Amino acid sequence: MSAAVIVSKEALVSRRNSKVIALYLSVVFVMLAAIAVGVNRTNNFEAERAAAAQRDRDIWNDQGPRNAHKAAHFARYAFKPIPTLSSFDPGSIDYAGQAVWLVAHVQNPAEFRYAEGQGDLARFVTLSPAWVMQYIVPLVLILLLFGAYAGEREDGTLRQAMTHGAAPGVLFRGKLASASLSLLSLLLPISLFVLVAVFVFDKGASQSDLSLRLVGLFFTYGVYFAIYALLAIGVSALCSSRRTAAICLFVMWCMMTVLAPRFAADVAVTATPHPNGVDALKTIQDIRFGYMNNPEAQEQRKAEFLERYGVTKVEDAPVDFRSDFLLATEEYGNPLFDEYYAKIADRYHAQERSMQLLSVFSPTIPTINLSSGLAGADRYHHADFIAGAEENRRVTIRQLNEDLLYKGGKNAILYESDINLWRTIRDYPATMPSLGEFFPQYLKMFGILLLWAGAAFLFARWAAYRACNLEAVK
Repeated sequence: MSAAVIVSKEALVSRRNSKVIALYLSVVFVMLAAIAVGVNRTNNFEAERAAAAQRDRDIWNDQGPRNAHKAAHFARYAFKPIPTLSSFDPGSIDYAGQAVWLVAHVQNPAEFRYAEGQGDLARFVTLSPAWVMQYIVPLVLILLLFGAYAGEREDGTLRQAMTHGAAPGVLFRGKLASASLSLLSLLLPISLFVLVAVFVFDKGASQSDLSLRLVGLFFTYGVYFAIYALLAIGVSALCSSRRTAAICLFVMWCMMTVLAPRFAADVAVTATPHPNGVDALKTIQDIRFGYMNNPEAQEQRKAEFLERYGVTKVEDAPVDFRSDFLLATEEYGNPLFDEYYAKIADRYHAQERSMQLLSVFSPTIPTINLSSGLAGADRYHHADFIAGAEENRRVTIRQLNEDLLYKGGKNAILYESDINLWRTIRDYPATMPSLGEFFPQYLKMFGILLLWAGAAFLFARWAAYRACNLEAVK
């Protein structure tokens, strides 16, 4: 008996099983609904972002003649672009903030978090095609494969197959091929729906490496589903009845897919707590007023100012010393903000390292991280937006302060900039970073997922051979 015969037999049984067909159709329907919801969310988010950015620009341009530093306090916003693939996996977008206020003297965190306005509905914010593939499809695989060996042993057909010359290796290869066909018959239509949604209906911010990201997503989920298929085959081979196999696999799904990611997140946050909001606000305010509360730094800056213009009193300089003071506050605070936010980033890095270590308990953990990263919706992409917004803030504030310094004369406090200045202030470039900038961060997760796949294969093979050997000695 060859593996092809086993595959044909399994395919025939599946076609005749109305429950299997109903299961397939149910998954496809849920996936279509999730895709529709995801595309609608992304399109609405991007439309709101574009409208807000245009309105912000119009208000800025129409403010009329004004003191440049007052305009710096009036300030502008940087709005985060919503990536196309967020319709597949929104990642942290709902929780990370959509805009940054680019005001003078202070580096603000992102604000306007979508989940904050959802109340009790916040728990459903993450419903998406990625959620279906991370949680529902593994359960479907379990329902399809829990009887792969256990059903054969319970019905006595496993021993019959062996008496007809089916070696353990042939049986194992046949079961693997059958599971692969079942998986492909489910994933091919789902993948087609995702591709159509992304390339036809999605109006999110374009990603220059969209095709590469999609390949990475399909590869990630292909490995993820293969892990669960192999585990289902292995557990089924260890059980002597369908009932036992189904119960064991359902418990495994609950532990690995539902509980383990939450447990890992709780452990990571407990080991490295999030920054306290009140303390963070106090630190930001301390940095903001740091130069004003540092007489030594002010005296040093005054000495440099006098030397620069070759005068002994600030009143004799051709420019207003108060304008230079405004530049000094920014130059003093910027490295301090960099240092403070770097410490916060280190906390998140520590949490992610804990999550990586705990990935030994579940392949869902690395899959969730890889999925949001490849979609462009994880912390690394958000940090890139924050860094770009801060760079834009510093360039803008310096441009405004220098206009005040060099054009305001000795009494810059009364100076009003020409309205043409506002149009020279650049907009925040709402572009998406390339995957290559963050790919090294994802290599470990890819490695962990491949290790899971290798371990699952060895487990399934060992369990399958063991089941055949037990039947042979009966």
